[in-house]
Parts: sequence; C-alpha cells; structure tokens
Amino acid sequence: MKYLSFALYLLTLTSCIKTQKLEINCKSQKITGFPESKKIHFSSISTYEYSQPQSMYINNDRIILINSNGQSDGTWINVLKKNGDLIKTHIKYGKGPNEILDISSSNIIENNLCLYDFVKKEYWYINISLEDSLISRNYKTKIDGFKAKAFDDEIIIANQCNTSHKLNAYNINQNKYTNGIGNLSDLSTDLPNQVKMELIPSEFGLNHMNNRIAIAYNYFDALEIYSIKGDLIKSTKGPYFQYPEFNFTKLPQGYAVAKDQSSKLAYVSMHNTNKYIYLTYSGNPLFLNNKYGWYGDHIHVYDWDGNPIVDYELNEPIESFCIDEENQLIYSISLKSGNLIVGKINK
Repeated sequence: MKYLSFALYLLTLTSCIKTQKLEINCKSQKITGFPESKKIHFSSISTYEYSQPQSMYINNDRIILINSNGQSDGTWINVLKKNGDLIKTHIKYGKGPNEILDISSSNIIENNLCLYDFVKKEYWYINISLEDSLISRNYKTKIDGFKAKAFDDEIIIANQCNTSHKLNAYNINQNKYTNGIGNLSDLSTDLPNQVKMELIPSEFGLNHMNNRIAIAYNYFDALEIYSIKGDLIKSTKGPYFQYPEFNFTKLPQGYAVAKDQSSKLAYVSMHNTNKYIYLTYSGNPLFLNNKYGWYGDHIHVYDWDGNPIVDYELNEPIESFCIDEENQLIYSISLKSGNLIVGKINK
C-alpha cells in the first residue's frame, strides 16, 4: 500500500493542460551537506522466510517486524531474537474481529505496538511486553487519511486527510480531528487542497519525549519539525534540492495528475528515536528496471532540532530498518538475499 496514491495517477496523459514544477520549503534553511559522511557495511545474521517488512523496531532486545503482505504471510507481526531466531508471530490476516486486513502504518509507544488498519479504519494498541500472548485493544475511527500513528493513548497523528493541513491530530475518545499540523499553502501551486495532499506524500515520525513531529517528503528532499500543537520549529531543504514536475489535466470529477516515471524519489522510509531522525534517501526513479524504486543506499540523520548530523552510505540498498542506539547497530532485511542483516553505526 505504500506505493499507492488516491488521486495521483502514474500514467501518460495525452492532453495535459499545464506543467508545473512544484516547490516546497522555498524559504527554509538550505542544507548543502552533512558535517560527517560515514559508511555502513552490512553482514548476514540469518535467513528470513517472510515478505520484506514495511517497518522494524527494537523492543526489549527483540526485533519486531511488520510484514508488508499479511495475506501471503498469513500473519502481520514477527518477533525475532537478535540472532534471527523466530520467537512468535501475531495477528492474522483477515476480516474477523481480531484480524487485520491492511496495515498502512505503525509505531511503538513504550510496550505498545500501534497499528492502523487502513481498510477497516481501525486503530490497534497491542501490548508486546508479553512473551506468549498479546493484550490488545482496537478502536473504530473516522480517520480518512492513509497513515496514522499514535502519539499517546488518546491522540493519533494522521496524514493525507481531506483537510487543509499536512497532518492532523485525531482524538480517539472524541472521534474527531482536533488540530492541524503544517499548512498545505506551503506548496507552490494553486491546485485544490485535496490534490495538493496527493502531491506531497510523506514519511513522518513522533517524539514523545519532547512532543515533536518530523515530516520528510517522498518527492522532495525536505524535512520539517513541528510541535504536537502544530507550531513549526524548523524546516529545511536539501542537500539535492529536488523539485519534481507534474502534468495536470482538469476532468469533470476533478484533476488527473501525471508524473514521469523517471522522476526521482527522495525520502522513502523513516526510523526515529528520542535522539535522532533516520531517513532513507532513495534518489531512484519512481520506476527502476520495471520495479518500484522505494529503497535507498544512503541514510540521512538529523537531530530533533532539524540539524544535519551524518550521511551514512550503505554497502547495499535497503527498504525498512531499525536502530539499536544503545549498541550502535542497524538491522534490516537484505533486498539481495532476503536475510536478516546487521551493520555498525558510529556518530
């Protein structure tokens, strides 16, 4: 589901009425490079017999992987030891009351794994501190966005909602949006807000220690830091200054938007801790060798004040990953071998 967009049609149009070069964070701090550049070499730990995970986490010396294809894998959650041994699988794929159809996003708050079922519009809080069983609770929501992540037991942050904001805070108990975060007017186009939202899909992460939110864009090498109340703390642009071009055609029911298949992707995955924001930079065309280009061989690291820290060059490209800051390790699933891999990070 991460590759899909609702109003953004990746097709060749025969009658486009105009071409626009879109810009974002034009007046922001320009990042021309990182203070340090380092290399990470991955080595194999063990085989991994499931689909590429959409996200990964370190929790209590375990690796938690959220599968990207619960239908083929049968379950959504795999819990591994750090040596790769499988401890447990959790949450079946399906339409039942204790099953999930499609996870579009996830995050962890202490010992709660938080999941959003985009199809069923359900939000799950799962206690993962138990070894053999899970205690979970889930809520039916009115969230109309694609990704949703829990800020706490009451507030969820969602993107791509039908509002004038980039993100929206949603109160589970009140079952409604409470405030917006980031204004869509930042995008240099006069298109309707609903179309603007489809042009700026993003990754976002939450810091519960200092009440901050980070937004990184899939088509722009731009980063924004907000408070939970929606106040902009820092916005940056660079180091590559990507500004994609789109062709627009006005249709009776709205707009069709064509994006060239060679257009480059920017930040395609995010993993954040209380100290740092880790962003996988792609630089690949949207379609590469007839496959999606949603992977990268560089990780850009920022602190929560929006300052660039280090650019890691990887010896092989990755999609999702997780960081063990205590032991200075990064874990991922190899796109080449399908194995669980590990690398050493140093700052």
